[in-house]
Amino acid sequence: MGVDNEGGAETNDESKALSQFVYERLREGIISGRYAAGEPLRERDIASEFNVSRIPIRTALPRLEVGGFVRVLPRRTAVVTHITSREVGELYDLRAVLEPLIARTAAERVSNGADSDDVERALAAAAEALHRSDFAELDRLNTALHASIVELADTRLLNKTFAPLQDRIDRLSGVTIASDPVTRHSEHAALVDAIVSGHAELAAATAYTHTERGRSRTLAVLPEHPHYAAE
Repeated sequence: MGVDNEGGAETNDESKALSQFVYERLREGIISGRYAAGEPLRERDIASEFNVSRIPIRTALPRLEVGGFVRVLPRRTAVVTHITSREVGELYDLRAVLEPLIARTAAERVSNGADSDDVERALAAAAEALHRSDFAELDRLNTALHASIVELADTRLLNKTFAPLQDRIDRLSGVTIASDPVTRHSEHAALVDAIVSGHAELAAATAYTHTERGRSRTLAVLPEHPHYAAE
């Protein structure tokens, strides 16, 4: 998908596509641990690795910084960030407020006639991945499930507020996905059941419980993760 990193300028569409390509590959590499915490990501090295010019790299790195994956330094170098207990706590504090609100709103919309098929399909797909013990796919499908609940809630401002947190959530999911996946799926099933039944307060309470259990799971396994740094 690359271009000669010393030659020609890309068109706007090509640059956007290449920036997305670089962003996704670096994001995936950080989550998987291929890029270590503290490792510098230099433009020239990325350009060589992915056979792209530096233009899409300069748009991909700030997106990764917003998502908490890197810290961009002077001279166009980025460093893969560590994960700290404090940052995890702050993220879960926000989730404990936003996710019950999203679940409640989604359930209210169902009670008013909104279609919940996408949420139910997402849960069924995750169940199949769990049955195969395909944890990488389960992680991806769990993200899709939460996204479908946000979509069902259909609150633009809430969606915009929650969207910047998703990268940080996804990075932590990569840390904890193998930690009791059956229990996590059962929590998702209970959440979906409350939403598709239109029980708004039950959905909110279930979402809060799921978030707090996720906090406990994450903090329990985080010190073993190579990207962890104690504060």
